Amino acid sequence: MKRIYIAFALAAILLTVWAASQTGLLLAQNNDPLDIVIVDRHATGASEQNRDLAVSFIGLLSELREDQRIGFIATGKESAIGPAIAGSPEHGSAYRDVVSHIEDSDGAPVEDLTAALSYAHELMKFESAGNGSTVYVISGGELDGEAPAAEYPLGETINAINREGWQVVSVALPGSSTYAKEFMRTVSGGTGSDIFPLSTPQELKVIADQILREDAKGTLFEIGQDELAPNDVFSATLEIPPSTTEASLVFFKQGSANSFSLHNPSGLRASEGDRALSSVVETPHVIIWTLTDPAPGKWTIDVRGGDGFISAWHYPKNTLGLHLVSFDTIPHDSSTEFVVYVSDGSQRVTVPDAELRATIITEGEHTFTHSLNDNGEYGDAVAGDAYYSTTVPPLGSEGEYEVELELHWPQHEHTISTRTSVMAQAFPVLDVNLTHVDGLRPGERVVIGTAEVKVNGQPYAVPTSIIDADISSASGNSAIELVPRELLNQGHAWAFDIVFTPGIEEYHTILFRLSMNYAARDYTFTSDSEVLSSYPIPQMQQQPVVAQQAPPPAPEPAPEAPAAPPVQTDQTAPPEESSGNLTIIIALAVVGGIVAIVMVAGAGYAIYGLTKPEPFGYITDEEGEVLVNFSTVERSFTTLVQHKNLLLGEEIGIPELRGLSFYFSKEEVDIRSSQTEPSIRVNNRPLIAGAQQSASRQSWIGTQGKLYSLHLAKPEPQPAEAPPEPTIESAVGDD
Repeated sequence: MKRIYIAFALAAILLTVWAASQTGLLLAQNNDPLDIVIVDRHATGASEQNRDLAVSFIGLLSELREDQRIGFIATGKESAIGPAIAGSPEHGSAYRDVVSHIEDSDGAPVEDLTAALSYAHELMKFESAGNGSTVYVISGGELDGEAPAAEYPLGETINAINREGWQVVSVALPGSSTYAKEFMRTVSGGTGSDIFPLSTPQELKVIADQILREDAKGTLFEIGQDELAPNDVFSATLEIPPSTTEASLVFFKQGSANSFSLHNPSGLRASEGDRALSSVVETPHVIIWTLTDPAPGKWTIDVRGGDGFISAWHYPKNTLGLHLVSFDTIPHDSSTEFVVYVSDGSQRVTVPDAELRATIITEGEHTFTHSLNDNGEYGDAVAGDAYYSTTVPPLGSEGEYEVELELHWPQHEHTISTRTSVMAQAFPVLDVNLTHVDGLRPGERVVIGTAEVKVNGQPYAVPTSIIDADISSASGNSAIELVPRELLNQGHAWAFDIVFTPGIEEYHTILFRLSMNYAARDYTFTSDSEVLSSYPIPQMQQQPVVAQQAPPPAPEPAPEAPAAPPVQTDQTAPPEESSGNLTIIIALAVVGGIVAIVMVAGAGYAIYGLTKPEPFGYITDEEGEVLVNFSTVERSFTTLVQHKNLLLGEEIGIPELRGLSFYFSKEEVDIRSSQTEPSIRVNNRPLIAGAQQSASRQSWIGTQGKLYSLHLAKPEPQPAEAPPEPTIESAVGDD
């Protein structure tokens, strides 16, 4: 026993000296992660089950850690095996050597695990193991005799491993060895790592998921599972999506005798050595098939015979990646464009058969899923440019939000995903308040409103040069200025007067743009567009007074019909006849009451309808000519009763505004639309079917290339002109 410890000590010293002389060279050559597996041969020698589980774990680790360096230390042996890159011929040789040591571990004595861990630490330093390196300790079993005395202080080794940023994971085989349990508990607590129990094949699946998560490779996807008898057949299908470069099929099984077969979507059987089935790894409890460039579609798996539980899983690999190209920091109180692209290697690609989604996860684990498109719709700028986009509503509150990007193939029931995060916070906004928008005089310079820069409602000073005012009109002869109300340090201001000088009589569309660097990103805020008018405010035309005509003479009354002879009442009528008359009287009374109720209800409904607000305001064209006066639109009595405060586009006589509805309250008008095409914009905002917008004191409506101005001012009533005095000629008439 002491010779083994001395050998470990001498090896550690030699490794340390060699590492010190070659530190610069090694650090330059190797800084990739490294896994070291310590195999407690006393634990694996406790039973055949322990040996099979240990070999299955090593085979699983070697397959999932593809292209990563793995080395082995077997207790009772004087040297390490490897390390070598998984999948290489050197690793294959190291794998066979450690499996041979495990199979030859029957009756192996208890060894000092602290010495093996110290040796693993020195080996990892010598190999310049990088971040993410892990030491796996496979132990457990029963303890025969006393626990060995520790030659190396366990606490110092744990502290040294922690300083390097490495971890130690324990894999506990069946057994109740107090020494092994205490060692694993101390190591796990000291390094903040896990202890994985390994007593059944199902627990190998838990370990596999943990390894995949550590490498950010996702997880295993279930194909199916069953409990097999010797003559049973387990069949399952696997949908392989396009762009899959490699797919690993992983089987966890309890029995030892099984027959496996795999058929591609064409029905042909794949066997080891085929182009599709590139490699097979077999262990007592884990079988792994690796398919290279598999044909997309439905593959069929058959498992025959065996005894006990079996489960099938798959782990796809592809060269596709998902990338969020939007900013890491976004405004929390305004909508944001999410832009994502799919990469295949270094190329940006489109995936026509897949759906792209972005799920936003709040701190309370609430989720909001948005579909992205490359069709030039719903926030996507250019169709077919391989950038998938959508417009996300305001997140509402500040904070960090996780974003999960998913590429999903519905026909293959397969999804690849990646996670990122965005920070939502308050950004500067430009608060524009216009107080004078119509009746502007050409050539007259006038203040039409104010603009203020704010963050979270508080003033925020910015350089005056980063605010631009855009104005468009037919002539292009108008001018607009932003004049700081108060200049602060180095030409900064937060409040501005908006000064406008129209050139000629016409309509002008204006908007303001704030462009700056904020929160370590380029940021642009654009205000809503507004329409100004330099036409004179139109005077309402007086409606002509129609002279009242004398009512037509009443028709002569028709001669009265002769009175019917009086009905003789028989006072001696039988009681049955009197009862019938009484029933008729009661029925007439009930009918009369119902009629009276209906008449009262109808009168009340009519009174209620007639008390609603009357339409007011008027619509002008681009030249300022009044097209319709809402207050003079002729309407039927039935229409007035049913919806006095509602005017339909069909009623106002402007063909382009058919499909609109104008709802009048005491001071406001709501405009609603029953159509989406042709498009209608109110104050430069689209009005879609089922939506509504409130009209301001002066609003404009654009559709089909025409622009209409809606004015809500109520015209002042003017006295009607007296009718002309009749002349002598008109009084006398023609002879």
